[in-house]
Amino acid sequence: MSRVIQATDWKKRMTNKWFSDAGGLMVLDSLPEGVFVTDSQMRINYFSPAAVRMTGVKSQDAVGMHCRDILKADICKAECPVKKAFDSGRDILGVEAVATTAEGEKSAILISASRLMSSSGDVAGHVHLFRDIVSIKKKVSDIEDSCNRLAERNVELENTVRSLKATHKQLLRKEKMESIAILTGGIVHDYNNLLSSILGYASLLKMKIDPGNPLYKYVYTIERSANKAAGVTQQLLTFSHGGRCQFNAIHINPVIEQALDVFEKTMGKEIQIERFLSDDLERVRGDPSQIEQAILNICINAREAMPNGGRLTVSTASLPLSDESPDVTEGKKENCVKVSISDTGEGIPGEIQDKIFDPFFSTKGKKTGTGLGLSVVYGIIRNHGGRIRVESKPGKGTTFEIIFPASGSPGKEDRPAAGAPNGQAGMLETRLKGPK
Repeated sequence: MSRVIQATDWKKRMTNKWFSDAGGLMVLDSLPEGVFVTDSQMRINYFSPAAVRMTGVKSQDAVGMHCRDILKADICKAECPVKKAFDSGRDILGVEAVATTAEGEKSAILISASRLMSSSGDVAGHVHLFRDIVSIKKKVSDIEDSCNRLAERNVELENTVRSLKATHKQLLRKEKMESIAILTGGIVHDYNNLLSSILGYASLLKMKIDPGNPLYKYVYTIERSANKAAGVTQQLLTFSHGGRCQFNAIHINPVIEQALDVFEKTMGKEIQIERFLSDDLERVRGDPSQIEQAILNICINAREAMPNGGRLTVSTASLPLSDESPDVTEGKKENCVKVSISDTGEGIPGEIQDKIFDPFFSTKGKKTGTGLGLSVVYGIIRNHGGRIRVESKPGKGTTFEIIFPASGSPGKEDRPAAGAPNGQAGMLETRLKGPK
């Protein structure tokens, strides 16, 4: 029991009898943590087997050495916090340090130490316990990495949930617009038959009645009202079926210029128009008159949103094959052409943005519009296999963005784009399919 003999001097001075026999040292020998006992000058009197294993220093070599020469810890380079704590009458618990073994390997340890009091109440020495925490720190690091990965997955999950909610909302809108289009198409067909009879008989009556006859003005009013009703049904047909189109591979800039020329004659001097039309555009498959009508309807909508004047900005740009275009090109390796129309008007409240393409929806009142302008735009874009979306904030203006698939055969006449059955509608930010 060499260690017992070496420790005799400090043992005899301890008031704690636990340290005064070989049994106490056997307990210290069995601890998995490294244990060493120092005198009041921090010289080692006892060095446990676990301490030998962890430091690579033999017990007989450690006895008599200063503790800093054994652990070679980073905290010993400056004023030792353990000695400082002891000098101020305190024990320490769980001080983390980096120790260096006899082989020069560094290891993270956790040190705790307490004072050993003599029978006279003086500090006779200290007992130190240190634990290798490399594996613990590794587990903590692994847990932190797992938490970070979990946080990233949570963000991905939240994004997925938002995307699913948006997709669900879009699908509901698609079903709604599809049902409205089918219902509208059926009603308009019957309505046209009735209007044909009214217009036909009104024309016959006009032929039979002299213009000077008091009844003539009534017949004329009937005919004029029926013609207006026919115009409304034509707009409904454009919404439900897309109207009759003559598709060609066309340059879209001249079509936009034509629409703006018409618009400028009615917009008033308070509105300024800015054009940013790219010269590097592929042709699109389309009917010039219908695309012009769609552009004009959006411009008119913008004018009404700027009663006190403002700025209308129209731009075109090529849209290379990307995440934007597969919806429009059905996965084909085709580019797209984007048309953006922005105004500085009142903006559209978020709660009604999903309704602006619905037939007869209007915020202007019954006397100022039919509520079919944007519905017609929707039907035309759908019939061209394109997509339309709107971004707007109250007081910040509105931007309509239309995406057309580029023509596969520039300069050649194209057949009408194949699409969905009559009456099928698309939705905001999804492909708008046209009739077969």
